[in-house]
Amino acid sequence: MSLNYNYRIFDRYRKEVISAVIFTDTDAGYRPDRYLVNRWGFKHEMEFILVKLIDYRGRTDELEESSNPFALVVKAFLRYIEEKGELKKLYEAKRQLLNALFAENYSKRCIYALFRF
Repeated sequence: MSLNYNYRIFDRYRKEVISAVIFTDTDAGYRPDRYLVNRWGFKHEMEFILVKLIDYRGRTDELEESSNPFALVVKAFLRYIEEKGELKKLYEAKRQLLNALFAENYSKRCIYALFRF
């Protein structure tokens, strides 16, 4: 739950935290922008920035031009939802992502972190 992460990061570093939620679903109409607990007279609400990866469909030129490693991850995700169920194509997409990250000279540590993400 985003609320817990937000507070734990603040508690540890004592810095202002801005939360963004990344949705990897394929339902274009599902766009929550808040988390709400409202029970027995207690109310706690958190609004957050929403990022939907499917919104990057049709923006491959923008992703190609970006130097941000997450642009490669978003491209891989979009390919994943296009190829869902096609294991050979999915394996090839993952291999291409790995090669692209190595070609951009990302460290093994960075690549591992991106794959974990």
